[in-house]
Amino acid sequence: MEILNALGLDHTAFLQFAIFSVTFFILTFGLFSPYAKALEERQERTKGASAASEELLQETREIRQQFEAKARSINSEIKAIYDENRAQGQKESDKILAAAREQAHSTVEKARSSVAAQVAEAQRKLKDEVPLVAGVIAAKLLSKKANS
Repeated sequence: MEILNALGLDHTAFLQFAIFSVTFFILTFGLFSPYAKALEERQERTKGASAASEELLQETREIRQQFEAKARSINSEIKAIYDENRAQGQKESDKILAAAREQAHSTVEKARSSVAAQVAEAQRKLKDEVPLVAGVIAAKLLSKKANS
């Protein structure tokens, strides 16, 4: 004890050391350890959330690629159906136009033959009436010459 007194230490130093030790243990186990555990758990969750986030992003990319592939496939199917229906429509249109042309040609031919028959009939009638008309004209001319 004399050594402690020679160093200038008395019983208050022991009391201070005891208070310090109790405070250190209380703070270590009551405050620092739970805080360190909470911080560590938070970091683990953050790492887990980051990993989960990366997994979700990767899954999203895969789903997007699948969607784009399906969309391309559906678009090509739609285009094929459209082209097929368009070709069928064009064939039907060509048939209808050909039938209409044939009917128009037939109608024109009938009209031509009818007109030709009417012209022939008119010419025949005129041939029959030419001598009569010529006689009437000649008679009028002769009567004018006789009156003059």
